[in-house]
Amino acid sequence: MDISVDMKSKAASFRDQLESRLKRFPPWHYAPIVSNIINDVFIDRKHMGRYPLHFLIHSIQANCSFYNPNRNDILTEKKLQHILNHYRKYFDPVAEYFLTQENGVEPYFVNLSRQQLSLQWGHDANSMGRSIKLFIEKTYPKSEKYIHDNYNISFKDWFKIGFAISAFIETRKPMVISLVQFINSHKKIATDQAINSFFQENSVSPEDIKEFNMQIESKIGSTFALFYDTYLQGVFVDKPMLRIGETDYLIIHKELFMSRVQEGLFTLCKKGIPSDFGNEFGNNF
Repeated sequence: MDISVDMKSKAASFRDQLESRLKRFPPWHYAPIVSNIINDVFIDRKHMGRYPLHFLIHSIQANCSFYNPNRNDILTEKKLQHILNHYRKYFDPVAEYFLTQENGVEPYFVNLSRQQLSLQWGHDANSMGRSIKLFIEKTYPKSEKYIHDNYNISFKDWFKIGFAISAFIETRKPMVISLVQFINSHKKIATDQAINSFFQENSVSPEDIKEFNMQIESKIGSTFALFYDTYLQGVFVDKPMLRIGETDYLIIHKELFMSRVQEGLFTLCKKGIPSDFGNEFGNNF
């Protein structure tokens, strides 16, 4: 894709102005407020126009990356809408490029789907049952050994811990969970080691997010990272828990968390032992 000077300028201006708006709010203040809105809007979808989920989640990641420790501003509804209006008025260069091409409508909607639709999917008893059927009621000798040896957790414990966290946060607002409190109140669910491993594997700190963004930029180049910023897979897809205190973790979006619980074992095994896992999963499927 050829990037014109004008398109690059738009992308750079978007990021610079976004940084100026977000750097003033501490992540441990900004993220819980915005996460509340994300989870409320998912339930009452008539508000999605006012609070687009993909903008809100992107803004949490950007806030963690841009935050200036010397600032400690309070987020208000007016300030949040000022941030969201900046997203809304940005006719991004990816959309501009595709919509000016003869055959660009299809790739435009593919990118739009990747950017937005995964955040709008829900997870019910059927999807949970499907995961349990595939991973707990079947045998994966090599894959389970890989997970146990590398992550100190069993397939069964992965789902038990994930579903227990989901139940624990169901009525909490914001959806904050203390690792210490969870361990002490759920001693029989799994070992402390397994619970610690689950939290570690599925969480990220604001400092980790800065490193994540730097790695993306290093991998694809600063220009393309800038250009595709709002389309890149966010850190919360694989790490849906944001550490906002020494032992406190915020579930950014419950549906992202449930996606990770149900698909995480597949992702880890596919990445770690693709051939062995592919054979075992294929047979079980």
